[in-house]
Amino acid sequence: MGRFSIWLAAPKGMVADPSDPDWQALAEQTWILPSERPSCCGLAGEALFLRHQFRPRQVIGIDREAATRSLIASGAGPGFLHDRAAFAARDNGELELICQAGQGGDVVFATLASRAEEPLIAATGAIADDLWP
Repeated sequence: MGRFSIWLAAPKGMVADPSDPDWQALAEQTWILPSERPSCCGLAGEALFLRHQFRPRQVIGIDREAATRSLIASGAGPGFLHDRAAFAARDNGELELICQAGQGGDVVFATLASRAEEPLIAATGAIADDLWP
């Protein structure tokens, strides 16, 4: 049905050069990370921390993307967003995107063929088709 990716986002001005971030300086920041693991953003974060050889010193645990986006935009620290939210926030001037942190995966909506015409299932399938054409 569709794919999504995960982006590392930071408050505007936190990273001097988003194309070449200072990973050790970022490690000193408070990070906004999912409380529940494993999650797609949690796994992307673990891979990024391993690749750049650091662990965040302080973490705010949040499981809602809208709250993560608001915290990043308010200057609380860097965090991970799915591509649609990341691009919308960047385009609104709320934050800066540092790098693609991972491929989140495929979005799939499945149902029994015998239930496909039920109103709630049909409406959900139509919404999924609109969001991930």
